[in-house]
Amino acid sequence: VAALERGETHYTPSAGVPELREAIAEYLRTRRGVKADPADVIVTPGAKPIMFYALLALLEYAVPARPASLRILSDSELLIKQMLGQYRVKDPKLRVLHSAAKRLLLALPRVSLEHVPREENREADALANRAMDLRESSSPLPRALGSLPRAPTQGQLL
Repeated sequence: VAALERGETHYTPSAGVPELREAIAEYLRTRRGVKADPADVIVTPGAKPIMFYALLALLEYAVPARPASLRILSDSELLIKQMLGQYRVKDPKLRVLHSAAKRLLLALPRVSLEHVPREENREADALANRAMDLRESSSPLPRALGSLPRAPTQGQLL
């Protein structure tokens, strides 16, 4: 009700409310020592969208690099099975991200997608955490996110 009274009945930016993104960037700068910019912060309503964002970022890097082959490992069985066509993407908003990832996959000569259970992935988790600790800032958001529709305030992503 308070949001209605404040007139917050519009769509928010796909990457999240600017004030929240600024607060997160400030927290990362002051508490974690990370040179974070609000433009590099994404706020999502759950894990599913961010998994697609990470895949899009990887693929946007890979396509111009033109590797002879690419092996993608993920502890998200859902993401891998959706990308392989074994599971459907039910949420119409996530279908936009799925379609963007599929288009990028088609631009690569040879790609394998494999699920690695989390309990078998401890080394990758440790390396990812170390890399985040060593980085001065995060990479820019994937270009594919720039053209996505805006999200409703009520927690919807797109």
